[in-house]
Amino acid sequence: MLWAIINNPDGISFLGIFISNSIPLVILFLFYKMEVKVAGHNISIKFGVGLFRKTIAIQAIKAVKLTQNSLFVGWGIRYTPDYTLYNVGGKNAIELVMKNGQRSIRIGCDDPILLFNFLNSKISN
Repeated sequence: MLWAIINNPDGISFLGIFISNSIPLVILFLFYKMEVKVAGHNISIKFGVGLFRKTIAIQAIKAVKLTQNSLFVGWGIRYTPDYTLYNVGGKNAIELVMKNGQRSIRIGCDDPILLFNFLNSKISN
């Protein structure tokens, strides 16, 4: 029976169609939202249901900058030579310059000015 589903006489693989249509749904499920929380001494970034997450210590941040992302860098988690981007939409972001010389981290958000001001007040203390 399984062999008939995979290789049916019409040349259409129902299993192949099912798998190829399921992949975008899985990606959507994993990255449908991004949550940024500043709690205690950490910034937490969580995508979708929480399978992909990142925690950044505030004490490891040297500076915070307001920035805008190019539409070409896209959404999700992106690695560029200069920074790592965490984004689910839009162009507005903040950039965290790290103390230890690591690649900067960009976080796309709806209200970057609020996050920028809050993180600057935490860094300066």
